[in-house]
Amino acid sequence: MTIYELIPDIKKETVVLNKFSTTASKIKLSGIINTKDSLRYCLKIPSSTNKDIMYDTIVEFLNTNNKSKVEDFLNTSLKFYSNAPSFVFNYANLFYEKDLMISGMKRMVGHKAANNEALVKNPNKKVELDITLKLSIMYIFNNKNTLLNTSTLTFISNLSKDNNKIIGDIEKFSDKMESIQISKLAPKKEALSVSNIVANISKIRHKNGSSVIKPKKAISYKKPIKPKKSLKPIQSKKSTKG
Repeated sequence: MTIYELIPDIKKETVVLNKFSTTASKIKLSGIINTKDSLRYCLKIPSSTNKDIMYDTIVEFLNTNNKSKVEDFLNTSLKFYSNAPSFVFNYANLFYEKDLMISGMKRMVGHKAANNEALVKNPNKKVELDITLKLSIMYIFNNKNTLLNTSTLTFISNLSKDNNKIIGDIEKFSDKMESIQISKLAPKKEALSVSNIVANISKIRHKNGSSVIKPKKAISYKKPIKPKKSLKPIQSKKSTKG
């Protein structure tokens, strides 16, 4: 797979184009790892369903030692990694078997996902990129004159953190799934009433085996009853004698 091979098909997908138009500004290049013979572009891709989640992706350009032009990079073979469920559940096994997964990333997706076929999610064994990797390719392609230009590539690489730090920031799939679960349990900003906060605490404590707090019923406030006007005492009429 090369970017030149992938881009024409990706640009035909309306869902991907619409998603890219709304999230391109939120995609982050977290670093570039310059190995002996490859370049690894590490990106953060926003989730389609949870605004608090960013997925880690890596696009590796192979055999880059003699590359000097943008066109050279666009025709370079690629390998991939993503910790998004859409990649791990559907394609991790195929990418691992066909040597399309970046070296050393098997432990990141998990041995179960790498070794077991996705019989339910991908029964036809279709080899393609998931949405997070398609967005990564679109981002690199749209910024190719900067990201794939050797005159600026060294400068960008120097701005990146050291390799160990970049790799340390990339989550394993299992850790990412845990982050997603925690995010789902977190109380929403628009639901900060006392009863909702107590209910969320109860869910978390119940999940952890602790005692559950039952939310109290909301106190209803009625309009105060206006006091009745006091009646003036009736004066007794003076008796008149004829």
